Amino acid sequence: MFTNLFPLSVVDIVQIVLCIILIVVIIDTIKQYRYHKEILKIAKNVKILNLYMQDLFDGKQYAFYDFSKKIIVDEHGSPIKLSELNIKLTLINFIGNELPSKAIQVSIRDYVPKKYNRSKKGFEIFIQPLSSSNIWKVERNTPDRTIFSHPIMGTLVLNGISSDINTKTKATLYQRVTTIGDDYLVQYELREN
Repeated sequence: MFTNLFPLSVVDIVQIVLCIILIVVIIDTIKQYRYHKEILKIAKNVKILNLYMQDLFDGKQYAFYDFSKKIIVDEHGSPIKLSELNIKLTLINFIGNELPSKAIQVSIRDYVPKKYNRSKKGFEIFIQPLSSSNIWKVERNTPDRTIFSHPIMGTLVLNGISSDINTKTKATLYQRVTTIGDDYLVQYELREN
């Protein structure tokens, strides 16, 4: 009469408990493996970003922030892939009355690993204008302003340039960056060759 009340034997109960424990251990091992894999991937990408930041600082590579596409491009206009992970670019505030029409030369100021949603991880990269010199082509010169062009940065109109630039076809412009509080003032000046 009481034999049907407990249809499982002690051995069956122990096997069920052991199976549950085994399943929990397997799930935890998989989670640990995925976490370790993500940490290694982030570490690899941190190394790539650090090397790229150093190359920009040393002048071994050049980076330009394309205003319309909101991406970083190299000196040939090709997009730069900074990481295998997702990237969100944040351009530090900058001001200036005379800015190029397409892009501005930049460097990476900082980056922060971020989790964008449950499955996607990546970096928020903070970029800032960079003090640098670039060769520009003189398109037009009038007594009050000069129009320059650059293959990546586009056109730039500067007021008050010397009239002797008429004979030049190329000119070196210096992108000067001054920190004002949290903003960066970007100005361009002609460097005599």
